[in-house]
Amino acid sequence: MSATRASGGSHKSALTIYTFGPTIWVVDPSPFVAKLLTWLRLAKVDFTARCGGKSGPSGRWPWAVLANPKCPGTCVTLTDSERIIDAVSNEFNVSLDDHLSAADRIQSEATRLLIENVLYQCVVRNRWVDHPDDVSRYYPMPLPSGLRRFLVGILRKRVIIPMLDTHGNGDLSDAEYHRVYVDCIKHVEQVLGGKAYMLSNERPSSLDATVYAFIGSLLGDPISCPARDYFLKSATLVAHAKRVEALAFPDKADWIRDGLQEVARIRARTTRNLLIGAAVLGTVLAAAAAVAVRWWAFRA
Repeated sequence: MSATRASGGSHKSALTIYTFGPTIWVVDPSPFVAKLLTWLRLAKVDFTARCGGKSGPSGRWPWAVLANPKCPGTCVTLTDSERIIDAVSNEFNVSLDDHLSAADRIQSEATRLLIENVLYQCVVRNRWVDHPDDVSRYYPMPLPSGLRRFLVGILRKRVIIPMLDTHGNGDLSDAEYHRVYVDCIKHVEQVLGGKAYMLSNERPSSLDATVYAFIGSLLGDPISCPARDYFLKSATLVAHAKRVEALAFPDKADWIRDGLQEVARIRARTTRNLLIGAAVLGTVLAAAAAVAVRWWAFRA
């Protein structure tokens, strides 16, 4: 992903997507970022992706900047994957769902809400609560390893666990939340059935982007759990993930390689700035201490 990465497509737009960055097995460990990237690739919308930067106005990823057609020279900042998709759909008159029936649209929305609300809480708990060391090891944080572990520990205690408690997932035992996680995957498997895509044999829909990001990402995931084991044994889900991946990310290996290189560059720059900052602070403290010693000596 060098500093930026353009996606090939037929719709030219001044659209920039700010992402978390890739891991060794997925284009982005945030399923909401991965969903947005997959949707854009499937819809053949041109965009530039930047990784390793700051979070958006809402404090989260993804977020986007889209040129404002009503006021040339200005941009609109967008947050939340669904809002970004709606804005891009309206701006370029593109849709992945125009072939769906009314019943299909209801099924799509119900399944998306199940995935993004119930299953997502299980994904977060499995990664951040059960395997925090893996998060600090694999997530593309532009910080030195020691600071990554420290940051993950702080986020786990002060953000993740309270969030899970608020949504009720934190009250579940390990066995209960693993059962919920697997049950969600089983539901998606039933909706897919023997079709090529979630709601059609002919072409993917928005739901396929969501399923690939939240469940298909288990393909190659080094973080073990019963849900991953179930997914890997499901021939239909694995085939679906590979099918969507081939359409959306035929250059996945290059995407991940370039993105990891960019994160490494940002991490090196951050480390250098931290060392410079520490050296400056040390110099200032030493000077202040010397002044204090002279002052106390003068008073004596």
